[in-house]
Amino acid sequence: MTSRSLLNILADGKWHGRAKLLAETRLDLKSLEAELVGFPDEGLNLEVDEVRGYRLIEPLILLDRDLIGAAISPSLQKSLACFEVHQTIDSTNSQAMRWLSGGGRGQGLFLAEQQLSGRGRRGRTWVSPPARNIYLTVVWPVPDLQSALGGLSLVTALSLVDGLRAAGVQGGESLRVKWPNDVWLGDAKLAGILLELHGAQSSSAHVIIGMGINVSLSERDRASIDQAATDLRSWGNSAIDRNSLVAAILSHLEKNLQQLFVSGFEPFRAQWSRLDALHGQEVEITDGKRRLNGMVKGVGATGALILQSDDGDQQVSGGEVAPSLRPVSTAAEQSDQE
Repeated sequence: MTSRSLLNILADGKWHGRAKLLAETRLDLKSLEAELVGFPDEGLNLEVDEVRGYRLIEPLILLDRDLIGAAISPSLQKSLACFEVHQTIDSTNSQAMRWLSGGGRGQGLFLAEQQLSGRGRRGRTWVSPPARNIYLTVVWPVPDLQSALGGLSLVTALSLVDGLRAAGVQGGESLRVKWPNDVWLGDAKLAGILLELHGAQSSSAHVIIGMGINVSLSERDRASIDQAATDLRSWGNSAIDRNSLVAAILSHLEKNLQQLFVSGFEPFRAQWSRLDALHGQEVEITDGKRRLNGMVKGVGATGALILQSDDGDQQVSGGEVAPSLRPVSTAAEQSDQE
């Protein structure tokens, strides 16, 4: 676990002597050396010289609350009831839940340089090394659960794509969405979304929208992920400013959530279709004990997946999607066989 003070000093990629590091971090020698030894394990490549001291081989642009706050829209600046940037935390979603459980209400924003227990969907771990990726949670009041929640994860994924493209990332034309809430770059996962609900039975329901975006993954990090994963750096984005990227994503998320809560998912349906990575693919969907096989035909007006199966078209509202284990006969193929 790397301290913020040490990262702040070394982030510039310049040489820093041991005496300076001890003085500015106020660490004792043993603690300093323990942190520096741990840098490579966290994907931070450190160069050591007996005379010059230490430097990061690749400079870092650290998250900056003031820079993000100044770059987001004036309306979001005014409406945020809580805005926190942490060096290290269990997970930003957990922090958001604690804030709500402690009486917090309204819009909240939580970021971290590192998550010790980052969470993905269905209990998975989200690999969360320090100072290179984006771990972001937004808390948003939900005025009408029935009209909004159906397409919320899809709209969040579209907002990520909008923000990434607005930030001018290289490879933006290859961004795609995978139902219900992943963003792909090329043929691998770039970002994931975890939605949680707080106060569903009360008059003050809030949705917790967690986003993890791979900006720069080490080979070790990549090997620990149980599916094909990519990052922005692999597509030529070597010096991206995460503060600007966060602000761009939040700008589009704010606008899209406002429209979603007024008009529902239907206005976003055409955009989803243009970016849909699963359209025309044969998949298997696992939802609890139920398994469905079929061909993806798109999404409905509420964001449900439309699956063409042997039993006709079905709309699926949730589940785990994987490549199909068997071929599925389309209507045209059935007609030919008859």
